Amino acid sequence: MESKNLVIVIPAYEPNKLMLDLLVKLNEFFSDFKIVIVNDGSKTADETFKVAMNYPNVMILNHLVNKGKGAALKTAFKYIKTLPGEQVIVTADADGQHKPEDIYKVYKYYNEINEGLVLGSRQFDGKVPFRSRFGNDATKFLYRLCNNKKLYDNQTGLRAFGSDMLDFMINVEGERYEYEMNMLMQCAAQEVTISEVGIETVYINNNESSHFNPVKDFLKICKHLLKYAIPSFVALIADILIFIQLFPIFKYFEVNDFVNVFVTSLLSNGSAFVVHVLLNKFGIWYGNKSLLEVVKRRRKYILLGVLATISNTLLTYGLYCWLDKVALAKLIFELVFISVVLLVNYFLVPKTKLH
Repeated sequence: MESKNLVIVIPAYEPNKLMLDLLVKLNEFFSDFKIVIVNDGSKTADETFKVAMNYPNVMILNHLVNKGKGAALKTAFKYIKTLPGEQVIVTADADGQHKPEDIYKVYKYYNEINEGLVLGSRQFDGKVPFRSRFGNDATKFLYRLCNNKKLYDNQTGLRAFGSDMLDFMINVEGERYEYEMNMLMQCAAQEVTISEVGIETVYINNNESSHFNPVKDFLKICKHLLKYAIPSFVALIADILIFIQLFPIFKYFEVNDFVNVFVTSLLSNGSAFVVHVLLNKFGIWYGNKSLLEVVKRRRKYILLGVLATISNTLLTYGLYCWLDKVALAKLIFELVFISVVLLVNYFLVPKTKLH
């Protein structure tokens, strides 16, 4: 099968025979392609890399110390930028989890659509190590909350994209395992098309060769994911504080309570929206700089704002009449509203189509 302009990138830290087996299979399966292996500071795998160097289409780049998977991928991407012509870059792991047939499927599908980022996504059927299933399920849930999008597999290392995205990929934040999640977050923020191709779920010896730390690396991924929610959290706090400050002012002028709640909700919601847009517009606290253009193009955001204000007014007023404490009424409303949003997000947002 022809693989013109294909460059396969393999970040490797202390690889074993599994990586060499992958090289053999790739060279049997493909022709006219390059493999870029990044030795990420390995100390005990010299013989493995010596064997890999015997393949004429293999380029090995070396880190003197271990810098992390993200840093290794960026090193490869910077090298690929020096190659002539247009390239299709496919990243794959060194631990034998990605079969050449699946690498080809991802590469072929990218060639068909020629845009965005293509993921080789596992469906996690059959026997899956607990740390792998838990980590993927948890990060899928957080990714969904941040982007309102569902993916089958957001931790897959099998990905394809064109050389026109190399600068974008190099500038994505992260040096270790969090880099791949940040890549998805940035693609979502910039409205880069993300497609998924179904691949086989492969775990060798219960995934013992993986260097992923199920606690340390998982928490680091979560930390980076939650950073993207900071603008929304700040806007929520602004909404609550502005509402609580304005309500007594209007009440002092003996404004009808229902009118007071409505006007105060309108002003606090509007102010929170402005705060949210500005934080995103200027990229403050990991804001999404493209949000303002998205809001301009999509009328549904205006409709959602109107519905939020109406529900805010009715429920907050009802709770205020019951509790006679406006601050508590507002806090309860926000908790209920956020819970409803999370439930809708979890059950109703469709997954991307698996090709």
